Amino acid sequence: MRWVHVLFLTAALAGAAPAQELRGPDMAVASNFGQGMPLGLLQAAVAAGIADFRDAVYWDRVEGPDGRFRFVRGRDTFPARLPRMSLTVNNGHPAYEEGATPVTPEGIAAFGRHAAETAARFPTVDAVEIGNEINSENFVTGPLRAGGLVRRAEGYTALLESVARQVRAVRPDVRILGGALHSLPTGYTALLDRAGAFAHMDALAFHPYDTPPEVLPAQVAEMRRLPALAEMPFEITEYGTPDAEAAPALLLKMHCMAALSGVTRLAWYPLHPRGDGFAPVLTRAGEVTELGRAYLFVQDRLAGLPVTNAAPDAFARGCRYGDAATVIWGAPREVILPPGARTLGPNGTEMAPVLSEEVPLLVLGPPPTLGPVDLLADSFLQFGYPGKGFTRLARNPLGVAPLVTMPGQGRSGVPWTPYLGRPDDPGVRLLSRSLLPSGTAAFPVEVVHRYVAPAALEAELDLMLHPAARSVDGVRLTVSLDGAAVTDLHVTERHEARHAFSLAEGSVLEIAVGPGDTALGDVTGYRFTLRAR
Repeated sequence: MRWVHVLFLTAALAGAAPAQELRGPDMAVASNFGQGMPLGLLQAAVAAGIADFRDAVYWDRVEGPDGRFRFVRGRDTFPARLPRMSLTVNNGHPAYEEGATPVTPEGIAAFGRHAAETAARFPTVDAVEIGNEINSENFVTGPLRAGGLVRRAEGYTALLESVARQVRAVRPDVRILGGALHSLPTGYTALLDRAGAFAHMDALAFHPYDTPPEVLPAQVAEMRRLPALAEMPFEITEYGTPDAEAAPALLLKMHCMAALSGVTRLAWYPLHPRGDGFAPVLTRAGEVTELGRAYLFVQDRLAGLPVTNAAPDAFARGCRYGDAATVIWGAPREVILPPGARTLGPNGTEMAPVLSEEVPLLVLGPPPTLGPVDLLADSFLQFGYPGKGFTRLARNPLGVAPLVTMPGQGRSGVPWTPYLGRPDDPGVRLLSRSLLPSGTAAFPVEVVHRYVAPAALEAELDLMLHPAARSVDGVRLTVSLDGAAVTDLHVTERHEARHAFSLAEGSVLEIAVGPGDTALGDVTGYRFTLRAR
């Protein structure tokens, strides 16, 4: 394989959000009452002040053999007891195509009729979400699952059209949420566009479980390159984490980054423990968890407020919520508080005014000022498409080429979010926290981070590599300055190091990660941070 210089023409960079005024997303919670109702939990959730729910009334429970709809049992009538909810319609019915996801005209029409009957029955339903992670293998069955992604997009669009048309006929006020996406799969989304799906929806629903909050605006901007999505409202209809300790911070971060991405609603998963370890808002007994306290604070104090970007540079993230509060986090530096400001942690307790990447600082009152930062480049905080700070490249024995933006779920075996890679080598890829080299020891394809010094300076590089346990033989790490190797290591387990450099103007610092004898299993966690000394 010989690389040649190719001019990649791209569309003008889409903004991080549509033109409408940015606001803190409304909060909702995935409640799953349609699957079971622990005693007293619904009452506890409403009493706690939770204002919006995402749930389902299952088709096979309410449409009888005679085709009539009967909403009788608690699991079928609970929407009447909620203040507001979005209805998810996804599962099949045994009377149609043996319960598989419908693909026949009769089944598709009946699927839409169920959604319309349920929306008409419950005025508290203000949105209908069609499908659930339809681009995955978990929530679609029958021929639609087996038919490949092109057929999946076409079949989904038929279901979406049926629901939208029939629901709007009886409840024109109800929002139609389409897409039903796991992650931000730009490749699959292009198939939906080709199938005409976006003409039938009022907002795009997605579940960004695989996206760090810091990277969400860049990935949403890639989604918005499609003209049909440029001004489309986005809704996150599931998001959560199994890390209960980190959950409050993650919620606050995602709410901020979602706001700056033009997301209008954010649903946390789950309301109560579901057996999968994800951090809930309430215990099974209905008590508010620490995450739940953060959820209610965001719902009651931040949702709906106008939002502006509060980050002074690429090494911080933050939001200013009206005149009420600032949420800020990032590389450690001084936080200067104005008179009258008060600092809290994500759980609402007092917190010292110290900037951290892990835990966002909540500043009530006037906005803070951040002191200077000594960072020159950071692989995570400046990751993007193509990113800043470091230049991100692929290198093989025949040459060097830029890593370019590749479509998420554009083919099998690749990430379901946008990633950096090579169209001429599907094996090499780079995400914000992981990389994958390609090739072999005889013909390695390395992932390279390059920094060119703009002036003479003293610098310090902190690096971390962590090959996956499934890596057959680890990876090779090379750090070089102006072509001379500083480090050349075979890395098989987590490796951290710090290197000091004296850089002249124009000096080239490179961090290259290549395969061992083989690239099999070489997905490798990484972080490279360069700072001035």
